[in-house]
Amino acid sequence: MPASCPAMMLCLAMLRGYERIELYGVDLGANYA
Repeated sequence: MPASCPAMMLCLAMLRGYERIELYGVDLGANYA
């Protein structure tokens, strides 16, 4: 997929911010679960 693809950007943001997401995973998990 091209880097300009919104879905790809979301995936990259999630992968690159995974460590931060884990820190707030408890709060975010409640919303996404």
